[in-house]
Amino acid sequence: MLIRFELENYLSFKDSAMLDMVPGLTRSKEHHVVRGKEQKNNKKKDIDALKTAFIYGANASGKSNFIRGMDAARNFILYGPKSSSDHGSTAFKLDPACRKLPSKFSFTIRVEDTTYEYSFSYDGNVVQQECLKEVKKNWESIIFSRGIKENRKDYTFNVEGIDFKSADDEQFFHFTEKGTPESDLFLTECKNRGFRKNIPYAKAILDVLDWFENKLSIVFPSSAFVGLEVALHDNEDAQDEITNILSKFDIGINRIGLTEVEPELALEGIPEHEVDKIKKRLKKGDSGAILTNIRENRYLIRADDGVNRAFKLATTHIDSEGEKVEFDLDEESDGTRRLLEVLPGMLGAFSSNQVFVIDELDRSLHSAISRSIISSFLAETRGEMSQLIVTTHDASLLDQELLRKDEIWFTQKNQQGQSCLYSLEEFQDIRADKDINTGYLAGRFGGVPIITETSSIKFDR
Repeated sequence: MLIRFELENYLSFKDSAMLDMVPGLTRSKEHHVVRGKEQKNNKKKDIDALKTAFIYGANASGKSNFIRGMDAARNFILYGPKSSSDHGSTAFKLDPACRKLPSKFSFTIRVEDTTYEYSFSYDGNVVQQECLKEVKKNWESIIFSRGIKENRKDYTFNVEGIDFKSADDEQFFHFTEKGTPESDLFLTECKNRGFRKNIPYAKAILDVLDWFENKLSIVFPSSAFVGLEVALHDNEDAQDEITNILSKFDIGINRIGLTEVEPELALEGIPEHEVDKIKKRLKKGDSGAILTNIRENRYLIRADDGVNRAFKLATTHIDSEGEKVEFDLDEESDGTRRLLEVLPGMLGAFSSNQVFVIDELDRSLHSAISRSIISSFLAETRGEMSQLIVTTHDASLLDQELLRKDEIWFTQKNQQGQSCLYSLEEFQDIRADKDINTGYLAGRFGGVPIITETSSIKFDR
């Protein structure tokens, strides 16, 4: 679970901004909270966490920048600076002093019964600071820390949490430590050097890497639904699970699945040099490729027993005579295709302890479908460590019958171009029966656009 995410000096966020999933003073809807367990051996209680968070704000107020920061940090951890779309400085540009300072990121996460805080800062060239801790409600223990002092790398490591089983293991650990480039994270180096194979009992490091790799899913408006084909191909139960989810939204789809087609059809319109790359990857044993052809249909190409096979993602509807009719994806509406974009993550969030983040949940989705996604998630994951975090403009979801006050957040940008993030919980006089939708649209909580009257705007003709 995500307990907290904090960033500073990143894009429009000059000062620190933190999404805090720890419950506030609100006492309603207890099933929206996953309670921390009390450890019998030391009686230190784990931190409670909310299951959902909804971030509102005007266009360009910083909502998407905040999610971009989370995604950039995740990519940096898993793939290093060269794989990040934000390679280079991402500092707040409207203050010259900030351009020389690093961007900072901090995650507090729970993996099973253990809570970790992992933080780092990066100035576009060098990792200035990196630290991993194990934390409880009123206690913390550093697992490793790394920093730069007077332009020199100053590594300090506390490895008491790792009981090395051999001198070779300990030597491997310190070899990895000293071999970490100043532009990369030690955590990334642990992943690249095969810690899971070489030191499988380094639990804290492996827990955190696994969380970023397998538990955190982020979907943007431009995200393609690439995980859907793989889920349908590799998981026999996925088709039934996905169909069951789709049936809740009354969009007319009876079934979704893969139809095998000739590979040439999937490769139609793909540049020849790209086709050559795909074939070379398949020959080398790559698990497959997902691509979009000139008709905007999506295909999965796999090499099974040396034979290239292609599968088309398609939906099935029922016609007026009760017969099944197959539809290509380009025949489906924008709303249906948007729903398919978020389905792979929804499938994970509904069935496992996953953190699912959606930027612009309401893009091309009707309010009733957005509300159904939220209600279904909360009902079907009760007691589970799954979370749903979204940005949205859909004010109809601002309903205390649906959400708690501490699950609602706003972004606002000031005249200096600085974004801030704050919770509805900060407004002390919001009663449980208060119509927060009307208050939000009236601008009481901020996070809404200020629009100049069009009648006062002069246009040259």
